Amino acid sequence: MRLGIKTMSFFEVDKKVKDSVAKDLVLLPEVSFDWRTPFKKIEHCLDEIFSAGWIKAIDLSGPELALPVEEFIPLYRKAEEYNLRKRIHIGEFGGPNEIIKAIDLLGLDEINHGISSVDDTNVMSFIRRQQILLNICPTGNIRLKRVNTYKEHPIRKLYDNNILVTIASDDPLIFGQSVSDEYLKLFCNGVFEIKELDKIRENGIEVAREYNENAN
Repeated sequence: MRLGIKTMSFFEVDKKVKDSVAKDLVLLPEVSFDWRTPFKKIEHCLDEIFSAGWIKAIDLSGPELALPVEEFIPLYRKAEEYNLRKRIHIGEFGGPNEIIKAIDLLGLDEINHGISSVDDTNVMSFIRRQQILLNICPTGNIRLKRVNTYKEHPIRKLYDNNILVTIASDDPLIFGQSVSDEYLKLFCNGVFEIKELDKIRENGIEVAREYNENAN
C-alpha cells in the first residue's frame, strides 16, 4: 500500500472543489485497516500516509480478532504520533473482555459497535470512566443476527448507563439505511423518546466539534 500519485491527485481535487464550492465544509478523512493484515505488511507506508496531513483518524475493521489485538499496538502508537483519532470495530461479536483489552492496549477514543459491553456491568463502568464513544449501528446488528429486534437492542441499556453513544448507519449500500432511518426506527419501535434521540444527536455533534478542533 502506497500513497501514490492518483491518491494525492484525488486529495488535491477534493480540496479544490471544497474551497470553491463549500469553504465551510470540514473534511476529516479516515483510513481503515483490516483485522486480517499483520502490522509488518503496512508498517512501511504509514509515515507516508499519515505525514501527508490528510488522514485524521484510523480504524480497524473486518472480522473481529482475526489477529490478536497486540498485533496492532505499533499501528496505534504511530497514529498517536500524528495526533490521529483512534477507532476500532470490536464488540459486535467479540465479548466484553476483548473490548477492555483493546481500550487498554490501543488507547482508543471510539469503538464502532461495542454492544457486547452490556453483558458486563464492570466493562460498562470502565467505558464510562474512560469516556469512550460507542458508535452504534442498530440495523446492521439486527441484519447480522447479533440482535433480534430494535426493541431488544442494547443501545437503550448503554444509554441508561450514561455511556456516550451515537447512532450510525453501517454499510448503507448493503443494509439500505441512512442515519435518519436509524433514528426513526429507534423512535417508532419505542426504544427512545424524541428528547433522548436529540440528546444523542447533540452528543455526536459535540464529539465532531472536538474532533475537528484536535485535527486542526
